[in-house]
Amino acid sequence: MVCISSMVLLFQKSGLPYGSRDTRRLGMGRHFPWRKSLILFFILNRLLHLAAEPLVSQNHNPRWKSEIKYEKRDIFSSINDYKRSQFLDLDGYDSKAIETLYKQVKKDNWDKYLKTTYSRLLPYRDFIAAEVEKQGVPYEIIYLPIVESAAYPMATSHMGATGLWQFMSNSSSAYDMKTTEWVDERRDFIKSTKGAIAKLSYNYKVTGDWLLALAAYNCGLNRVKTVVKKSGIDDFWELSRLGLLPKETINYIPKLLLVSSLLQDKNLYNVPIKWDINEWSEVELENSIDLRLLAEKSGIPFKVLKDGNSELLYNVTPPINSSYKLKIPKEYTDSVKNALLKQDTLIEFYKYRVKSGDTLSEISYHYGLSTPSLIKYNPGVSPRTLRVGRVLIVPAIKKVEPYGSNIETKIFKNYYVVKDGDTLWGLSMKFDTTVEEIALNNGINVNNYIKKGMRLRVP
Repeated sequence: MVCISSMVLLFQKSGLPYGSRDTRRLGMGRHFPWRKSLILFFILNRLLHLAAEPLVSQNHNPRWKSEIKYEKRDIFSSINDYKRSQFLDLDGYDSKAIETLYKQVKKDNWDKYLKTTYSRLLPYRDFIAAEVEKQGVPYEIIYLPIVESAAYPMATSHMGATGLWQFMSNSSSAYDMKTTEWVDERRDFIKSTKGAIAKLSYNYKVTGDWLLALAAYNCGLNRVKTVVKKSGIDDFWELSRLGLLPKETINYIPKLLLVSSLLQDKNLYNVPIKWDINEWSEVELENSIDLRLLAEKSGIPFKVLKDGNSELLYNVTPPINSSYKLKIPKEYTDSVKNALLKQDTLIEFYKYRVKSGDTLSEISYHYGLSTPSLIKYNPGVSPRTLRVGRVLIVPAIKKVEPYGSNIETKIFKNYYVVKDGDTLWGLSMKFDTTVEEIALNNGINVNNYIKKGMRLRVP
């Protein structure tokens, strides 16, 4: 059937006003040239109409749509009255791609996958939802960590992308995330969520379309810009249909739409949709603490502490003066603060006495930390002036044997009277010990001369 507006346009082009007597006289037999033009127009119009149709007819009702019904429902009413955010604009979406993916996930028993990933997302979901609302980005982004990392903050891809939002190391610093020997803030759910939403918002500012912004998050903004510029097409579904985007990106957005739709349906797959509030508070630490000891003293489950502070590379927070903020659920705030106030220390240390030949780099390597960190715990110590006999404090970030534990400890219970020609070096060889141990047990300096007649403790 010919579009009326198109017919009006055709008649206007002919110079005949629509509705005029001359127009009404226009017949298929009397004006043969016009008849040929109209037939040609009918054919072209139908071809254009077919080309413009979506891959799956809008009248077609695939099984996944009848089961899921992708609706713009307010699933966040139990948290807040969200007003600023929006749902993704799905005009012209490729339901065939989502239907194909749905059939696949039905085969792959996604009920277990969804329950596992959703339970992982729960501790962080409310913070993500609040940031989504605050920044006015589409609701579906709440579920993007499930697509990105299976909602596992410790996840690392084969390319090195890390965390809930899978940041690469070369891009994380632009969003206030740093990586040190103590922390990888790409795994910090607060910083990475803020960074991801900022990055998506920037992508949207550049592309003007949320689906393209999400595609750029997956395969890179420059790549999307190049594809759009070369093809002249700025529609994600059309770019996907033509295969102009990477295969992973083509499946990326349908997967997000499917996951968010499935998780909005409380009956499908019996996924436990809970909207209990999970609020977090941050406590700035003055000293290092061991999460295991804090859990023991405060009553907070260790797993909760670990999940909330996944950026920590060890169970120990960074050294003093690092301004590290410990993230804890609000209901545990008072008990944690009380534990921090009552305890002089919430960290275990090794003590190591420096021996001859020791270096700070070797000691720190043995105990699993860097030389600068070891120095932070031992003010006044320097690699150039490492004094034999100095006792070093080393945080127990992992279980290790004492450094140099293969050397038998000598007990200095005998005495020796120094003779002519004796030296500390010679005596150390004579009694199978070290110069430093002799000096330490006799209260003298390793550089001191020993005189004839001196009485020294020896093994």
